[in-house]
Amino acid sequence: MTAFQNIVEAIKGFGYPYEPDLYTGTDKKYFTYNYADDRGDLYGDNEPGTIIASVQVHFFSPLGRILSGKKTKSEKHCFSRDSPIRK
Repeated sequence: MTAFQNIVEAIKGFGYPYEPDLYTGTDKKYFTYNYADDRGDLYGDNEPGTIIASVQVHFFSPLGRILSGKKTKSEKHCFSRDSPIRK
């Protein structure tokens, strides 16, 4: 699974629309995600043995809205043992 596939698996459970890089829809609450950095690591014979990717996930919501019930739900969704983020 790619980093973006993991992100989509993790955020689609919230029920909000999502797009890589730039959201062009009309919903007021949505996610965007992007690569922040990716580089090789664990070099051997001048070739990377693995690629490390740093990604960013952004949740947009109208200013002044409190997401009280969503925070607990999102914490459970993101940090549970079955979460795609932990895989």
